[in-house]
Amino acid sequence: MRIDLNGKKALVGGSTGGIGKAIALELSKCGANVTLMARDREKLKNAITDLSKNKNSKHDYLEVDFNNFNDLKIVTTDFFEKNTIDILVNNTQGPPAGGSLEKKIADYQSSFDLLFKTHVWTTSLALKGMSHKKWGRIINVASMSVKEPLNYLVLSNSMRAALVTWAKSLSLDVAKDNITVNNILTGYFDTDRIKKLNLEKAKKMEIKPSEVRKAMEEMVPMKRIGKPEEHGYLVAFLASNFSSYITGANIPIDGGLIKSLWNSCSISFFFIFETKNKIIKKFSTFYLILLLTSVSLYAQEIEHNAWNATFFDLSLSSSETIRPDYIRLELHNRTKSFYNINDQILIRPAYNLKINEYSNISIGYTYISTNQNQGRINENNFWQQYNFSFPVKKIKYFGWIRLEQRWIKKPITSDNKFYSLKYNREYNTRIRFRAGFEFPLVDNVTKNLNFIVFNEVFMILESIYPYNFNQNWTFFGFKKRLNSKAVLLSGFQRNSIFRGGDYLHKNIWSSILFYKI
Repeated sequence: MRIDLNGKKALVGGSTGGIGKAIALELSKCGANVTLMARDREKLKNAITDLSKNKNSKHDYLEVDFNNFNDLKIVTTDFFEKNTIDILVNNTQGPPAGGSLEKKIADYQSSFDLLFKTHVWTTSLALKGMSHKKWGRIINVASMSVKEPLNYLVLSNSMRAALVTWAKSLSLDVAKDNITVNNILTGYFDTDRIKKLNLEKAKKMEIKPSEVRKAMEEMVPMKRIGKPEEHGYLVAFLASNFSSYITGANIPIDGGLIKSLWNSCSISFFFIFETKNKIIKKFSTFYLILLLTSVSLYAQEIEHNAWNATFFDLSLSSSETIRPDYIRLELHNRTKSFYNINDQILIRPAYNLKINEYSNISIGYTYISTNQNQGRINENNFWQQYNFSFPVKKIKYFGWIRLEQRWIKKPITSDNKFYSLKYNREYNTRIRFRAGFEFPLVDNVTKNLNFIVFNEVFMILESIYPYNFNQNWTFFGFKKRLNSKAVLLSGFQRNSIFRGGDYLHKNIWSSILFYKI
């Protein structure tokens, strides 16, 4: 199959470099007369000399700044008063990177002009000639981010999504005139823009650009990023008669990157274990070992539980630089067999006093009511806690040490019968150590989603020395900020409880809602 575009006239936007230039080069190789569009006159002059030529070639260029819509209107109107085209490739440079919380209304407006309004305007002018000829090809260079939005490219995501939906509507209106309209969902290609974005990402993550590129390549099933000329091959096909029955399509060219389910976890773990940050490596390995050892312990029995909790925080100061004093109320509902059997009810009020930016102390009271075969066990618990958290690059390490004074009220049993008015009262002191870390998932997933891991050890105290292992908790899951007041923590928790020489294991799905009043 040989693509023949001899006699066809093509107008290609953003065509002095990257994907745009690769498209222009391929169209010229197939025989089309190509008019380049870009803002830099010297680059246009250099690029036009690279186009393939034959005796009938008539290549040209338009000096246009896509960021200046009024200028673009003047230049393109003048061009189409004198010319018609057969192939229009709508392609421009992308807007500046950044997330939704960083951008202002003016940023969205300028991006709308750049990525939507300019393309709609140019297309409307090109359609007059195409409709008269009853033949035309309109090809929009969009992005895979319209299907899998990248949070650090919010402007590009939004405007390109608008473009592809508009294009679908247009394709239905012009199909009768043998005009096709298609969108190319571009993945990762080896261009200057990708290099610039990777450099910015590397600076934020404090790693080398080569590591960002390696991670990008690992995400792609083909284990490489695309060559610009490969994009040109697809455009040439869509511009030819071979694609005459393809219209209104969103065609990915991404090496298989777009999936029905986006595996963000694999991206995150890649950064953990491939980055040169030794601290991250050591902590990741340490907690993995903890998890494996806790799972391998001999179990007397295994329970499958679900724990739900809500934490209400009431701030007592308005400091914006460090964590303020606050009152916290925790409400826990813990069940066995995933909500079928009530296990525990816990109420825990506390007062938190900040020490500095990285630490605070807490004092509080806990009431716990536990359901057992013999009846309910009630515990009154007074405790003191030192909390710490500190950042190391993008990772936040956290932990606490808690000392508990516990008064436990247990029913007395005799001959397996429960005597409701008889109780055994027990007192002990327990110390708890928790350590963990959390880190944001990579930028192209979302800023508001963190991966979190912690391990907690419980020891019963005799005098000032631990003498009896009590419990071990291992948790890993995700932390998502829902809005300015609410944060959701959810994940798997493995509790190993020492009882009578054996271990009771609890496999728990734990979900906690933190809400700031």
